[in-house]
Amino acid sequence: MTRVVKRKSGKHTYLYELTSYLDENGKTVNVRRRVGRVDPKTGQEVFHREYFERSGRAEKQEDSNEETRYGVEDVRNATTKTYGVNYFLNNIADSIGLSETLKSCLPRLRERIMALACYVAATAEPMALFDFWLNANTCVDAEGLSSRTIKKFLMSFTERDTISFYEKWAKKISSSELLALDMTADSSYSEFLGIIPLMYGEDDEKRPKENIYLVVDEKSRLPVFQMTYDGAPNDAIALKTSLAAQLGHKSSNMAIIPDKGFANKTNIDSLLKDADKTRFMIPIPLTMKFAKDLVKNEKNGIDPPENAMAIGNGGLYAVTLNKLWNNKHEIHAHIFYNADLTRGLWNKFHASASLLKDMVLSGQCDERHYPEIKKYLTINKTSGNKSGLTVKIKEDVMKKNLADSGWGWMVSVGNFIRDPKEALRTYRSKRVMEEALERSEYFIGPETNKQPNKTFMNNTRFVSFISLILIAEIDNVMTKTGLREKWNVWDLLMILKGCQIMRIKGDTISTPLTPDQKEIFSAFGFQIPEW
Repeated sequence: MTRVVKRKSGKHTYLYELTSYLDENGKTVNVRRRVGRVDPKTGQEVFHREYFERSGRAEKQEDSNEETRYGVEDVRNATTKTYGVNYFLNNIADSIGLSETLKSCLPRLRERIMALACYVAATAEPMALFDFWLNANTCVDAEGLSSRTIKKFLMSFTERDTISFYEKWAKKISSSELLALDMTADSSYSEFLGIIPLMYGEDDEKRPKENIYLVVDEKSRLPVFQMTYDGAPNDAIALKTSLAAQLGHKSSNMAIIPDKGFANKTNIDSLLKDADKTRFMIPIPLTMKFAKDLVKNEKNGIDPPENAMAIGNGGLYAVTLNKLWNNKHEIHAHIFYNADLTRGLWNKFHASASLLKDMVLSGQCDERHYPEIKKYLTINKTSGNKSGLTVKIKEDVMKKNLADSGWGWMVSVGNFIRDPKEALRTYRSKRVMEEALERSEYFIGPETNKQPNKTFMNNTRFVSFISLILIAEIDNVMTKTGLREKWNVWDLLMILKGCQIMRIKGDTISTPLTPDQKEIFSAFGFQIPEW
């Protein structure tokens, strides 16, 4: 049964099409959809044109009491699909000019590339499961693309096509300054937040050994180019040479944001002495005396309210100090402190020591536990209890171990970012790109890097790169609008997965949007779709 009802919201009265049908259990299900409004001046009902076209009614029709009934068989034959994620990602691509650039370089393939890029961005699933996703989603124009034909499709365009895209895309979005983000290893910022790598966990042997840098535009924070290089990941000269070879004159405007293995005194000295004055920001290990001294000096004074920064549901503290490197080069030292992580580790230390103490008193320990017992416990004989022992935890030793571990602290040095919030924003953006790249590895698969076909490998990476652009823009808008403090990118996409339509007996019925879904569409400035 379908009828039009009025509902007042604030000063306005809206018209809704209310559709009722019986589910398999004979229960009534109601679906409501806005189809117009009441003119506040005349009191007349004003319907959307789409409503008249869909319903086949005359635009001046005043009474909308026609009923439509759906039976059990209609419901069984109905199809339900998700439209939110693809509608949203394609709007993202349109809003930043990505769709236009793809169309100009790969006009016949744009829709299928976008379909694959949306799949990679949203799912973290292998190629083999593409059909399941395709069947569950609408707003996808994949032109016969399926799990069986993906590999053939990914060999159907050439390196010249992708190079043409990179060149046009760079011209479209690049400002005068670029950032080169190190994607080779788990970042120090990830460790600082206590994040375990998504795909490989702690098994680093399975991780691809490529040296990967993602070049992004510093102003828009959108990826411009993804490059790999053959030099050692901790060699500043090899990195600069590779950047210059692949980016030409643009490498002179590059700021490099390297990570693990790169932070040694030789590389930092080299960058600071560089005649080209290479811009950089590098997290340095807390085993380095420079970092150790900074943490020691700030340990008791970093946590006043003015140093606090919100991170999702939690927060951290940060300060930036101007320091001299080798007593002659001025640098900006960013010091970050994650109190929640430190407190969590301290609680684990206490729990482990308490468990160890209970094992000693109950006689359940053996030689495997002796090193830890000797390190963390003081044991004396006594006649005052059943075990004949008194056991005390060496809290001073535990505090020293926590301090020596540097857990919960991160120190970064550089020569171009002065504000700790801007430094944090850079690391947070880098972390999102790292996670997006990790997720794309599920689609790419470890075997892709072993494929003898270079075209297949390069084009698979190209699709992954398109997905990185989409994720980067979502993160940008979420940062500007404050949504990032409520959800991460993939939480947001999961919320949009709930936007669904049902096709039943020739009709299309959309589920009402939740407050969260409305907030997302509003924050991004996208129109709420009407079916």
